[in-house]
Amino acid sequence: MARHWLSGAALVAAVAAQVGFAAAVASEPPGDGRDAMGFQGRWAYSRQAAPDAVTDMATTPAMQDPDVWLLFACSGEGRLRAALMHTDRFAFEVDAASSVQIESAELSTVSVVAEWFRPAQIMMDPKLIQHIMPLLVKEQEVSISVTASDGVAHRYTFALQPNDVALAPLRSRCSGN
Repeated sequence: MARHWLSGAALVAAVAAQVGFAAAVASEPPGDGRDAMGFQGRWAYSRQAAPDAVTDMATTPAMQDPDVWLLFACSGEGRLRAALMHTDRFAFEVDAASSVQIESAELSTVSVVAEWFRPAQIMMDPKLIQHIMPLLVKEQEVSISVTASDGVAHRYTFALQPNDVALAPLRSRCSGN
């Protein structure tokens, strides 16, 4: 049997990040019915079932920091959300002067409006994420740079392939693909 790249601690962090993010994007906390966590490449994905809605989520760790994760969630209403998550808390703060930039081969560099949601979560503009998602799912990797309130830039790179299984529900329900 092949050893999976996720350690037990990383798996717990991924699940905790997904549950916390699901609660943030849903109008009420996730319900009792949660499908088993699935894996594809570096992606961990799951479905949170609440009485009135389902939220599909997929997350992948940064290549240079296993405590930082890129998380996508598709709500029951078909709204796509994206966030940078830290397993504990980011060591920097984001304010109105901070910027978030997404860079990939297809996108070049795109500035994203982001919000410091919690010390461990930076939410990105859902309208822009929904617009660029069809390009992102084709990319090999994406880099996200966050310029903190002190002016220091923090760069994270995420491997995005393979993702045909992990991101399938998000593509079909939230990005129109």
